[in-house]
Amino acid sequence: MRSNKKNTIVFTCLIILYVLLLLSMFLVYLLTDASDIFASIVTLIATIIGAFASIVEYRKNESVDMCNNILEIYADFVDVPTNKDIEYKLECLKRRNVNLFTKEDISGIRNYLMYFNSVAEIVLTNNIKISYINTILGYRFFLAMNSPYIQDLEIIPNAHCYKPCIMLHHKWKKWSDARGFKRTGDETSLEKRFDKYYDFV
Repeated sequence: MRSNKKNTIVFTCLIILYVLLLLSMFLVYLLTDASDIFASIVTLIATIIGAFASIVEYRKNESVDMCNNILEIYADFVDVPTNKDIEYKLECLKRRNVNLFTKEDISGIRNYLMYFNSVAEIVLTNNIKISYINTILGYRFFLAMNSPYIQDLEIIPNAHCYKPCIMLHHKWKKWSDARGFKRTGDETSLEKRFDKYYDFV
């Protein structure tokens, strides 16, 4: 996955480079003899057009890269067979208060949470914005993180293993609060049931 932060740095450097180029062309224009003024103007215009075209093309490619990154993140979730099973059982527990989990599900639960640990690393290092993944992953994330069953079984007893998830929970919660978005399981949100929550964020 390409780094969004790296793309931003490259884009900024590209703009700076063209600004310096334009300044140099302007100095050439000032120092050029009258007979060469027309040629200097044509060169300057061509440079400006080239700069604009390059920036537009770069932004277009950056958008394509971001879409590919989002699709890759989603594919990583659905490609793990147990994730859909865990999601279904979480929904049954949340919506119908029916607990279908068994002892054999512990590895699937851990895989589910570790997947979001990986997503957390990507978000917390500013390689992708929450706004890009909220629609496809927000429900699934809070469904698990705000589930009392998952909290008591895995998250709270092993909080040190899920620090990225807890940090992401805090960041995502603040992001959605700022926009007035509701979250799944807010009534049992992790910070309300985990005394040491703020030690991890």
